[in-house]
Amino acid sequence: MFAKKTDGRVWHVAGNWKTSTDSVGRETNLDEVVLKTASGGTEWHTAFVRENGTLWVLNRYWDERGRQLMGTGVLQVGNDDDWRAVATTWGWMVALKADGSLWQWNYQDGHIISSTKIAPTRLGIHSDWVALAATWDSVVALAGDGSLWLWPDRISESRYGSQILMKLPKQPQFLGNVFSQSK
Repeated sequence: MFAKKTDGRVWHVAGNWKTSTDSVGRETNLDEVVLKTASGGTEWHTAFVRENGTLWVLNRYWDERGRQLMGTGVLQVGNDDDWRAVATTWGWMVALKADGSLWQWNYQDGHIISSTKIAPTRLGIHSDWVALAATWDSVVALAGDGSLWLWPDRISESRYGSQILMKLPKQPQFLGNVFSQSK
């Protein structure tokens, strides 16, 4: 979780896995994160869109050997400048382009940093998406007609050995319509 003070400095709340406590941290590279468009699947899977439409990730990764976060600064993802929003989960990143299309990156090595080195693949065929958000392991997207859709993270489910009670869909799951009347 990030917070920006009125002086422009960005702070983050980090959990300590050894003591099960939270602490407030300050690192200057966080000042570059655009909080209005930031999405963080975990403390080190953070991405954001700058005002010029470019897509960026926080250069942070978990060093298993040293049991600590490593890396500083931010890295640009590709050269496109028509991104509008981004959503990150534990195992993948989805971004929305100005033309209403969705694009995805699966973390090849478990790190979001790998997203800066590979080209994205299109997610679905529709070009009417207007917003998206992420949970720990899924992405939710809102279409222009008000329909809300969920994509579960199939890669993360298989990589981390979660217990799957039913087969995950290849297509997104329809969640409802924001324009529907409540009964």
